[in-house]
Amino acid sequence: MPQQRLLQEGLKSFNLVLFDEAERHPRKVAADALISYAANRYSVPWRYVGQVVEVQDERNGRIRIFAQNKLIAEHNKAAGHREVIFDRKHTEGIRAAGGKPMQLPLPHLVQQALPDVAQRDLSVYEQFLDEAGDSMMVVTERLQEAFEHLGWSRIPDILHQHAEEAAAQNRTYLEFLDGLLQEELSAKHDRFIRMKTRMAHLPYHKTLDQFEFGFQPSVEERRIRDLATLRFVEHQENLIFLGPPGVGKTHLAVALALEAIKRRYTVYFTTAHDLVQTLQQAHLSNTITQKMKALIKPNLLIIDEIGYRKMDETAAHFFFQIIAERYETGSIILTSNKSYGAWGEIFGDSVLATAILDRLLHHSTTINIKGESYRIKEKKKAGFFRPDTENEKTN
Repeated sequence: MPQQRLLQEGLKSFNLVLFDEAERHPRKVAADALISYAANRYSVPWRYVGQVVEVQDERNGRIRIFAQNKLIAEHNKAAGHREVIFDRKHTEGIRAAGGKPMQLPLPHLVQQALPDVAQRDLSVYEQFLDEAGDSMMVVTERLQEAFEHLGWSRIPDILHQHAEEAAAQNRTYLEFLDGLLQEELSAKHDRFIRMKTRMAHLPYHKTLDQFEFGFQPSVEERRIRDLATLRFVEHQENLIFLGPPGVGKTHLAVALALEAIKRRYTVYFTTAHDLVQTLQQAHLSNTITQKMKALIKPNLLIIDEIGYRKMDETAAHFFFQIIAERYETGSIILTSNKSYGAWGEIFGDSVLATAILDRLLHHSTTINIKGESYRIKEKKKAGFFRPDTENEKTN
């Protein structure tokens, strides 16, 4: 019989005691990755900062902490009060800018060899918080305020991504900082280019790489590429493109303007017709002085389509003033479908035209483009120009 066997072997039966499931207490994880329970504080993994977790006080002297029923931390229960039970494994994953694990400067906690769980008086940890600058969340808030104050818009978007990459690739602090600043400088440059391009009032966005040099053999690509170095702008020289309509004069002027903007030169584009109208309106509104200053100020002024319309005496006088004021102080790119010999007709006065050309051509380069119109070429491709079949039949 079982009872007799127990007596023979000297064994005693035990009473089965059923334990009710321990009660769980909700706690919010503070910014320092600690939760408070029973006048003590216990650490949890840092990724749970700001979340609500549940604390379970076991009868075996253990404190177990759950997040959504998942065990995330377990500690020995503090023996006294105002103690911090801190597991340094809970800081794993927090990495400094250089990619090395962040060493929290806890007095007597991290500076010496420790067991997995360290117990110290709460005042020690509070001292660390004061020295470390409150908490990670507070530091993040300060960084955001600093970014806004400095006008940095790119770094806030990429900070965490770069921090993770720096940790994974074991980058140094300087490499991490350099990567952030280069991204910010690139974004700032892009914003500058967009803003200056809008202010330049360019009619469209076309680059030198989009110009078909093969279609216009009279345009020497090497010479145009040399002009793209912008030495003529640096030396306050002028550039004139002459040629019939549609050969790419405006395209080249715009492409060089975009290069100038990239080099942080100020640029303003206008057609000759718009320029004349603007000056006439400014003259009537007594704002001509301010308008003239605005046209003289840019490093590069582009005046497109000289010669498509004749200028009256007042307009020609204002045009001369612009050329004279910018002489040897700022560069001009000018496009025209008229040869220099016909400029007397444009301005209605050969003497004034000579004075304009004298100042314009003194320090200048002239590119004379001879070739077929791009627009006619495109129309031919589209089938708008067809052979005269009737003439072919009769000839």
